[in-house]
Amino acid sequence: MSADLLARGIGARAHAVARRSARETAMRAAAAIPLGTLPCFTVAASPPLITATDAAASTISAAVRVTATNACFRVTGTPIVPVAADPSTYGASDGAGGTGFTRPIQWEWMSDAAQVELLVLKHNALFDLFVDGQLVQDGAFATPATGDRRLVKLDWSATGDPRRPRHYRLAGINLLFGGLYLDAAGSAWFPGDSARRGLIAILGDSYSQGTGAPSVARTWAAAAAAQLQMDAWSDGVGGAGWNSGGANVPALRVAKGVAALTRAPDLLVTAMGYNDFAADAPALVSLRTRYDACLAAMRSAWPAARVVTLGPWTPLGPTTALGRVKAALIEAAAAHGAAFLDIENFVGVGNRSIYTAADNVHPTAAGHLYLGRRIGQAIAEALA
Repeated sequence: MSADLLARGIGARAHAVARRSARETAMRAAAAIPLGTLPCFTVAASPPLITATDAAASTISAAVRVTATNACFRVTGTPIVPVAADPSTYGASDGAGGTGFTRPIQWEWMSDAAQVELLVLKHNALFDLFVDGQLVQDGAFATPATGDRRLVKLDWSATGDPRRPRHYRLAGINLLFGGLYLDAAGSAWFPGDSARRGLIAILGDSYSQGTGAPSVARTWAAAAAAQLQMDAWSDGVGGAGWNSGGANVPALRVAKGVAALTRAPDLLVTAMGYNDFAADAPALVSLRTRYDACLAAMRSAWPAARVVTLGPWTPLGPTTALGRVKAALIEAAAAHGAAFLDIENFVGVGNRSIYTAADNVHPTAAGHLYLGRRIGQAIAEALA
């Protein structure tokens, strides 16, 4: 190996170590943040005028098109591929050559345009839009599955500073995003690596999918990431557990999702176990085998990431059955050198009426925020 290559290799490793050290310092600092309002759960006081139009042509005069493949976008998710029905529109891939649109994806960019139009192909999309870290409306945006276009226009003209540079973040599922239209004087550019935050990638169940959350991007995962001053990518599947079969085998989910991410995660979090509550002794042995394969797949894809395993959710409080699952996960995490986070008493008899919905299983909107804030703090403390 040449001296030049050796020096570059040493430099790259030093940069990675410094980056990881900075992330962990930020997490330790985040653990001490008071449990006040999270900006990303808050609607902006002066949002733009929002209108939606079902049309192929822009409603902005002399509009400039910015395609979804433009270098101004930072995409967090699995790789994007063209949608066959509309070559000018792009959506999320499942990381295996297909188009599994239920996986989450996030688009970010900067723009000084006074008028911005988002181009979305209607495919049962659910998404939230954040500007400078705050929501532009309380509820999620939604589209039917008709396959035609929808234009979502943001007009800042009536605000006091319509051309102020703003950071945009579009986060959702089933999101076939085709890029932007801008007014003729507007421009869009990349958010910048220097402003990039760390990334948490989560493999979970219906909690991580967002059941009970007020909108698609206001889940416990989003709250935990915000508490840690990081971004979240959360792959949640309703009813999934460590012993799920078919496409929901954890290691297979990692291969199609976590391992194919467009950004390197700093933290990998497994958040399953509740749906394994009926596991007998052989099923607990199987759980361990599935866990081993899952962590092997995660570490093969992202060897520099830290791994955290959550114990099972306790929506009504601890139970004997969930206690057995927790014990199995504690043992498995220890064998892999992963941090284990015991969340058993976060929800119990005293607070379950506040944080658990009427179905006695899923969190309420308040439950998502509560669990996320507590879990974010606990992760920071566990990795300190």
